[in-house]
Amino acid sequence: TGEGCHGEDERRETTQCRYDRALARPDARIVIYFHGNALSRGYPNRVERAKAISAHALAHVLLVDYRGFGGSTGYPSEVGVAEDARSIVRWVRQRAHSSANIFLLGQSLGSGVAVRLAAEMYQEQSLGRPAGLILDAAYRTIIDAAASHPTAFPFRLVPPLRRYLFSKSIDQWNSIQHIQRVQCPILILHGEQDWKIPIDQGKELHASAQQSRRLRARSTLDGNSPRNKTIDDDPDHVHLVALAGAGHSDLQSHPSYMINISNFIRTHVLGPDQARPFLPTTSTATCGVHCMAERGIHQVDCVMTDTTDRISRQPRPGSRKPTIPRPTQ
Repeated sequence: TGEGCHGEDERRETTQCRYDRALARPDARIVIYFHGNALSRGYPNRVERAKAISAHALAHVLLVDYRGFGGSTGYPSEVGVAEDARSIVRWVRQRAHSSANIFLLGQSLGSGVAVRLAAEMYQEQSLGRPAGLILDAAYRTIIDAAASHPTAFPFRLVPPLRRYLFSKSIDQWNSIQHIQRVQCPILILHGEQDWKIPIDQGKELHASAQQSRRLRARSTLDGNSPRNKTIDDDPDHVHLVALAGAGHSDLQSHPSYMINISNFIRTHVLGPDQARPFLPTTSTATCGVHCMAERGIHQVDCVMTDTTDRISRQPRPGSRKPTIPRPTQ
């Protein structure tokens, strides 16, 4: 817990202390949300999305601004943003209970950040392992995302020019490769009418993740004895949900969007031995606490929603469940 959370100051508990206590709960569900390219974490669309996820999935949602975005200092680059993402996880781990479930949510540009971070969490022991990975309008690589954007149409007419220009890009965000190392449950949500990042890219990520898990299963067989594996690494724990009629920026307005995220989180907060089948569906005031993950003189700014009060106000069995308003764009 934060400074001043004990002793006499406890009666005048600060907002920071309140959220430190919330993260420290053994049953905490924490979603680290990496947003898209435009603007900052304070964009109304993202704030409403975070509130809705918090309400539906009973999870704390941590919104992160990349370096150079919003209140974060520095200049964005793949190496720098990836380090920022790891710093955020360390910040959460320092405050969260060891049994806390940490989910990663990547939207559009942020999908590359989330996929790379999820893969790295299996390589760096201090980061722990994610409970699940949620991708919203994800791409194969940032190059593929840029090439499929409507403004890149002239370059698609001249393939050699396209190859030359994109070969100069330092940042790759190669999700199609990184996702092969991710072993936690994965949920991929993509609009069928997405004209910025076509759904074919989401389908390829889904296929790549499933194929890598099948290869791991075959490569670790010892004679006729199956490997000692976790249920999370099962190919069946990679889900693709195509949202009919949805585009790139309006996924959260689709009736199935929040239902799928909530079901996914509620399914995978349990331990592997207790996990229930996840069944995708195709049916039709933010807090002010901030965290600063320091990296030298660089700071990453973020804001978190809280569910502590909401959890304590859950309806008794047999009582009417409160209505949660549908998020607006």
